[in-house]
Amino acid sequence: MNEQLRPHGAEFDKNIMLEHPESTERIHTVMLQLADVAMKLARTYRVPRYDTRSRESDSEHSVMVSLQAAAVAAEFRPDLNPYEVGFKAIVHELIEIVTQDVQTFNIRDEDLVIKEQREDDAVEALCSMLPPFIADLVREYQRHDDPHSRFVGMIDKTAPVTVDVLGPGSKFMHEDYDTVSHERLQEIHLQLQERYMRRYPEPELLPLHFAQRSLMRQFEAVFEPVGTYYEGPEYVI
Repeated sequence: MNEQLRPHGAEFDKNIMLEHPESTERIHTVMLQLADVAMKLARTYRVPRYDTRSRESDSEHSVMVSLQAAAVAAEFRPDLNPYEVGFKAIVHELIEIVTQDVQTFNIRDEDLVIKEQREDDAVEALCSMLPPFIADLVREYQRHDDPHSRFVGMIDKTAPVTVDVLGPGSKFMHEDYDTVSHERLQEIHLQLQERYMRRYPEPELLPLHFAQRSLMRQFEAVFEPVGTYYEGPEYVI
């Protein structure tokens, strides 16, 4: 273990250690471990943007997905525990501390398989950084074979569309994905919907597919193709 994550230093009260040696050291270590992981996650950036300059961090994305997933589960999936949904959403991108983010908006199927294999291969490297409870949640989510994880997975695929709607989605599409027309945007959206239906075919997830489609249509309605306000490499703000 990293020495920084062990209790030590001149200010550490040895009397506390003597009174409750095991619990004190363990809680101290877990708190530092997870602070270290959270700080790494906050410095792991994704492709989507919240404004014209800054990209979304994995921390921001994870909080968003956790809120969305827990709230939707509480209202529409009485068979799920919204607290478990929210917790799995918080850890669902921890794997990117090891692998980094890979854009999947217009990714080829064969490249998506490679991305997912890299994540599977990185699970134990990530779990070695985590206390057992969090490591077990990560393993469960990465297996992706229980209803809570699959619900979070579909919410995760829908959340970026909400960022497109609320953020500078047109600029993002032009610069990062070379998507400059309504026709191309609609084509990619259709491909994504078909991919997600193959990956998440459960009938109980259909409402999420319908909501995703509705959000995509909303973004298509406000999308501005090149030529409307885009002039070369810089936007007119």
